[in-house]
Order: sequence, then C-alpha cells, then structure tokens
Amino acid sequence: MKIASHPFGSVGPKSRSLQRTRVWVVAVLALAPPIFVHAGSARPEPKLAKPELSDDDLDALQSLFEKMSELFVRGNSKGVRELLAESRERDALVDTFKQEFREARYLDLQIGRADPSDRLSDLRHSVDVTIRVKVVYLDDARPPDARTPIENTTVQNFIVQREPNGSFTIVNSSFFNNMGRRSGGMRLPVHALGAVIVFCALLAFWVWMASEAWWIRPRSTLWRAAMLLPPLGPLVFFFVRYLPEKWKAKKR
Repeated sequence: MKIASHPFGSVGPKSRSLQRTRVWVVAVLALAPPIFVHAGSARPEPKLAKPELSDDDLDALQSLFEKMSELFVRGNSKGVRELLAESRERDALVDTFKQEFREARYLDLQIGRADPSDRLSDLRHSVDVTIRVKVVYLDDARPPDARTPIENTTVQNFIVQREPNGSFTIVNSSFFNNMGRRSGGMRLPVHALGAVIVFCALLAFWVWMASEAWWIRPRSTLWRAAMLLPPLGPLVFFFVRYLPEKWKAKKR
C-alpha cells in the first residue's frame, strides 16, 4: 500500500512552522484593510476661527482702554464707572476701584491692542490684552521719596459688550481680580481683635457693676435684677447709683 504524500512535501517540523506562518499572514492580511480604512477615515478636527471683530471694532476697543488708563492714573473711580456695562457686577466693581485707589497710585498704565479670544454672545466678546503697569502702594511704611514703584507686564482677559451706538463697555476682567485686596488680609484680623477687646471690656464692666450691685447696702433687688440686662442695666446702675454714691462719699 502506498502512503499518500503531503501536497507540500514531507511534513516535518520546518513544514509545520511554515504552515503556521502562512496562516498568520493570511489572518493579518484579512484584518488589515478594515484597520487601514478606519485609520484613513479619521480627519483632524477643524480649528475654530477667532471671533470676527472688524478693524473699527478694535479701534473702538483701543479707545476704550485708553480712557480706562487715563482714569486709573487719575484715580477716578466715578469715571471708570462710566466705562462699565450695565450689570449686577457694576456696583461691586466700582467699590473695588475705590478701595484700590485708596491703597495704590497708578503712575502709568499702558494697554496694548486687543486680541479677540472668544465670542460669548451676539453682543459680548472676550479679548486678551497686554498690560504694562507702574504703581506705588500708599501703605508703604517708607517715606514717599524712598518708595520704589512696582512695574509689571501681564496678559489679561477682558469681557466687553457692544453697545447700540457701536461703542464698547467693560463687563469684567481678570485685571480686576486682585484689586482692593492689598490690606484686605489685615483688615479682618484687626477688626476681629478690636471686637474681642470691646467684648472683654464690656464683660469686665458688667462683672464690676454686678459685684457693686450685689454688695450695696441696703440691699436692692431692683439693681440686682438690672444686672441681668447687660449692657443697659450695668450702665444705668453706673450713672444713677454708683457715681452719685462716690461723689457723696468724697464730699464727706
């Protein structure tokens, strides 16, 4: 009996290895087209175009920022208010400017040309500007002649609003975030310390008057009861009973 020969020749270890390799190659070629098709179908995300602001709009914004610079150098918070858009934040911003101008004097403020960043609505735009500021803080302990101005250059964001007449007003800005807070960190501890001192003084006064009302002779239930109504009760006792008794004792 003849043994049928293998179509690829004798079946040995090398032949089996070649067969496995052919199977893997066929499988890879079968899967490759979908992978390449899927990879080729991916498209890069289109870059968003900057919001449209015409040259006239940018000129109007430059005029707005120049007015703001002049008012900051003059320390005119009322004038800056006229450059702000009507919003809930307007009064709070004006208070911030008042506090800022009490703490600092702006020697120079230069605002570069606006670079459109985003369009928030039909009327509101977000723009970035380069700001160069030169300022002296008025709470500096050194004499005025020895104070060194602080100069800084930053990029700040402004939210601006287009008005019906084509001009622009300021809604808010990152430039305003830290204004009026130079002494803010000290005001709270100072006020808290003052409140504690006043409370301790009133407490000591109340204890003093209560002890005097308790030991007066003849005993008075009315004055003892008055001590239960601080600070009014102790004050009334001090002026009506305690002081007159002391004046009488001195005259004797």
